Amino acid sequence: MNRRGEPKTPMEEHTSFIPKVLQKEAELDARLQAAQAEAEQIVASARYEARRYVEEFEAQLPDLIRERFEAEMAHAEAEAQRLIAEGEKQADALKQQARARLDLAVREILHAVLPIPLDDQEKAHDHEDE
Repeated sequence: MNRRGEPKTPMEEHTSFIPKVLQKEAELDARLQAAQAEAEQIVASARYEARRYVEEFEAQLPDLIRERFEAEMAHAEAEAQRLIAEGEKQADALKQQARARLDLAVREILHAVLPIPLDDQEKAHDHEDE
């Protein structure tokens, strides 16, 4: 039945759902706008949080760089000390080798100049002192 109480015409039958469709469309449009507004709010909030995080990181960056530099310097100093100690050991070993060679060279020279062996020469000095 139509508004006048008469049976609906075929045209009225087919067009009677239009107000319901328009109402549903308006409801969906309102929900879409609300969802878009919520999405924009979420994006704005995420941008704010990201910006804040970046600012905090940038504020901490000098400290992080300094800490990393200090750690690298401590490591480099420890390595330098190790290398210095190793070099000193090698230098001491080379000095001992040089002294041993010098002693040997002196013995060879003395043996070439003096006909008696070095041990016998030391014994001869001991007899002269008596």
